[in-house]
Parts: sequence; C-alpha cells; structure tokens
Amino acid sequence: MLSVYCLPLFSLSTRGSTNFFPTAYADAKEKPQKSTDKKNEDKSSGNSDKDTKSNDEEKSNNKNKDDTNQDSSTKTEKHSDESNSVCCSSKDNKIHSGSGDDTNDAENAGRDNKVSSGGGDDSNEAFLAGRDNKVSSGSGDDTNFADTAGRNNKISSGGGDDQNFALFAQKDSKINSGSGDDSNTAEFTGKSNKVSSGGGDDTNAAEFAGKSDRISSGGGDDFNTAAVSDKDKISSGGGDDFNRIGFDEASKVNAGGGDDRIRVDSTLSGKINCGGGEDSVTLNNSPDVKISKNCENVITTP
Repeated sequence: MLSVYCLPLFSLSTRGSTNFFPTAYADAKEKPQKSTDKKNEDKSSGNSDKDTKSNDEEKSNNKNKDDTNQDSSTKTEKHSDESNSVCCSSKDNKIHSGSGDDTNDAENAGRDNKVSSGGGDDSNEAFLAGRDNKVSSGSGDDTNFADTAGRNNKISSGGGDDQNFALFAQKDSKINSGSGDDSNTAEFTGKSNKVSSGGGDDTNAAEFAGKSDRISSGGGDDFNTAAVSDKDKISSGGGDDFNRIGFDEASKVNAGGGDDRIRVDSTLSGKINCGGGEDSVTLNNSPDVKISKNCENVITTP
C-alpha cells in the first residue's frame, strides 16, 4: 500500500527594514516660526510613525511567509472528525492530532514521517520516508500504517483494539502495542521485525526479515507467527497461545503459562520451551529442533 507525492517546499529569507526619522529645526526668537516648525515636527513625527508601522507590517508579513514555507511540513489539529495531511517535504512531515475521529497522512519525507494522535478512532499513515516512519497513537481503536522507510518503521499504540502495520523498512520494523485485542504485522525488512504486544487477545506476525523475526506477547490468548528469516524467536506470556514458527535456519520458542500449542515448520535447528500448562508441539520437517521436558505432547512428522 504505497502513496507517492511530490512538490518539495523551499524557505524564504526575511527581509529587514530601515526607519528614517526627519528632524525639524526652529528659531527660538520667532514664535510664529516656532509654531510652524512644531506643526511640521508633529507632521514629520506622524509620518515617521506610519513608516515604522509600515515597515513592521512588512517584516511581519515576510516572517509569516517564512513560517509557511519551511523545510519541515507541520500540521497540528485538536478538533473532532478531522482529516490532516502534509505532503512532500524535503525534510520532515509532522502531524499532531488530538481527540476525535481523525484521518492523518504524512507522506514522502526526505528524512522522517512523524504522526502522533490522541484519543478517538484514528487512521494514521506514514509513507515513504528517507529515514524513519514513526506513528504514535493513543487510546481508541486505531489503524496505523508505517510503510517504506529508508531506515526504520516504528509504531507505538495505546489502549483499544488497534491494527498496526509496519512494512518495507531497509533496517527494522518495530511495533509496540498496548492493551486491547490488537493485530500487529511487521514484514519485509532488511534486518529485523520486532513485535511486542500487551494484554488482550492479540494476533502478531513478524515475517520475511533479512536477519531475524522476534515476537513478545503478553497476557491473553495470542496467535503468534514468526517465519522466513535466518533466526526466528517467539516469547509468549500467560494465556492459551498458539505459536507458529519456521522456514528458517534456527527457531526458538519460550511459551509461558497456559495450555499452548506450538508448531515448527521446516527449520534446521532450534529449541522449544513449553512452560507451564498442558502444552502440545508439532514438528513438521524439523527433526533437529530440541524439545524441553515440560512439553507434554509432541507430534513429529517427516
């Protein structure tokens, strides 16, 4: 899911101003001349004030132009039912949205895309960053995309049933989700996919990494899949979890309390620790994977 935009912004320089204050001269011995010169002095002073005001207004206008045409595109919204979008910055795109049902886009940044949203049911998207895509969402049922980064995709979501997608990073994709029944997907990275989920019944997928896929899930009945990299690792907490791992050189699973099910597919080596509860393990085409003694039920297929 990609979006491509253009039109970089350029900054303007602020022009300075010079004020001139004409001086009136009077002959102290001639009262009429003094009165006339005083009027001229008052008139000149008035004109000088106008010149000063005009110059100040010109400086203010030029400053406003500078603020509008800066390298970083920034938009701050704090109202409900909003749609916020900044595009095509040569440096950073930044959005800060408060409560309400918001739709936020920060796309095509020369360096970072950054989106921070508060309460409400938000849809947050950060695409095509030269360096990092960063999305932070608060409470509410949010949908977060961090897509195609030159370095890292980073998503942090709070309470609520969130959907988080971190895709196509040259280095790492990282998702940290809080409470609620979340769906987290980190895929297609040059180095590592990393997913951490909190309480709730979460669905976590970390796949297709150049080096490693790692999932750490908290309480709740979680469904975890880590596959297709050099090394995959799943650590699941309490609850009746389903952990699937495989299609790599080495796999490792640490299952916590609860009646867990573990499946290992086509893995050259690895180790499975089942933890507490009545657990079952299926080894499919993975004869060299070691199984700990606390795994009560083990099924091996060719």
